[in-house]
Amino acid sequence: MKKISVLIIIILYSAANVKGQNLQVPYLISNLPKYNAEKYIKLEKLYSIYPDDTSGKNSYFLDNIRMFDVDNDTNLYVPDFTQSKILLFDKKGTYIKELGGFGQGPRELMYPNFINIYNNNLYIYESNKGIKIFNLKGDYVDFFVKPHNNFWNYKVFDKSYLMVETVYNKKRGIFEPFLTIYTQDFKTRKEIYQINDGNDKNFCANYAYTMNSKNQFFCIADRDNYKIIVYNSEGKPLKSFGRKIDKIKYSSNMKKFWKDKNRKMLDYTPIVRMLFVDSLDNIWVVVGECSIDCDRNFPVESTIDIFDDNGNFLCSFKSSIFIYSSVIKHNRFYSMCTEYDSNINVYKITYLK
Repeated sequence: MKKISVLIIIILYSAANVKGQNLQVPYLISNLPKYNAEKYIKLEKLYSIYPDDTSGKNSYFLDNIRMFDVDNDTNLYVPDFTQSKILLFDKKGTYIKELGGFGQGPRELMYPNFINIYNNNLYIYESNKGIKIFNLKGDYVDFFVKPHNNFWNYKVFDKSYLMVETVYNKKRGIFEPFLTIYTQDFKTRKEIYQINDGNDKNFCANYAYTMNSKNQFFCIADRDNYKIIVYNSEGKPLKSFGRKIDKIKYSSNMKKFWKDKNRKMLDYTPIVRMLFVDSLDNIWVVVGECSIDCDRNFPVESTIDIFDDNGNFLCSFKSSIFIYSSVIKHNRFYSMCTEYDSNINVYKITYLK
């Protein structure tokens, strides 16, 4: 008797249980993916960018990398926090030049931390100052002071920023992360929702949301249950989706790492950890144990689920290359350097169906 796999999708109209909110939106729950991953998608390594190259005239070295971004020609822009400059690599990984340099002049930078490319401009967060805008040549365009420098990451759209911002809760005595929208000049602020870290002791709000080409926001609603909420560009909730999944235990390697670092050991991982969006507006969800848990100190095999932007479960596979601060753009995956692999590794994404 042949074993038949059945795709089960349940649509509920219930409260999306976001901390501090009661959002009545449709909730799409999937059981099995539509496709077998091997027949649906392929990741092929293209090249690596090494941490230094002093062999030729265009010598460089990478020191303190926290994030990078890619333009429409697949050129890679890598901010170096310590050197206060941005290193530019072409679509083949060849080093081209540097932008910025330490200083407070228009074309200079002071400890660039985050970067986002939008409409052929570089939006660069200078630590404890604000966001400086360069064009792709490195020419100064504008600068906006952030009134309170308590934000981590941002995405630029329609002269606005979508960002994770921490707000101090006096009663609890802690800073709590909120997803917020600011106008480009930071004069108008709109709070979308408070991000629930659940039981994720290694929670990092930078990776709790992403944005597609339609300016829809995809946000982790509940890290301990598989639920992702979709918002429009004005912050209105549209729907939510997820899938059925059992609890996932931490590996013995991770528990040993925590023990060596004198960290409190947990038995089970949070469910949803990171979100990415690709060129087809598909949502890539990193599930279970991941690089956040070990500070990128050793390879971690995570489960990667792919959904379309309607919340349909497309495929699932395992991979150890999905490091936090990585980027998916233009059918390429740019994997962040780690303690065990100091290269930035670039992979081609091919959909087989």
